[in-house]
Amino acid sequence: TLSLCRGCKGRTVWFFAHWLLGTTVCILGVISIYTGLGAYYDKTSKSTKLWTIAFTVEITVIVLIYLFQDKWVHIQNQGVPVRPSEEHGSIGNEKGTDK
Repeated sequence: TLSLCRGCKGRTVWFFAHWLLGTTVCILGVISIYTGLGAYYDKTSKSTKLWTIAFTVEITVIVLIYLFQDKWVHIQNQGVPVRPSEEHGSIGNEKGTDK
């Protein structure tokens, strides 16, 4: 593979460049499809409204799934009761006592 090993110097830069390239390709793909639908309409005068709506719905669902999967564990933990020792133990207090 072309990736650097975890912990290697430059891994963060490689990861960011890889993520940026992949995101750019996805965005350009979406733009290309909308541009293609517009070109199809200009050339044939046939309505592309149904295809545009269908593609927009598909992209919306994909984006929502992408955003939702990042928060899934957080959402699941909302129903789990917090132990008293963990309730206030975040800022400057390792053991959770506020005294």
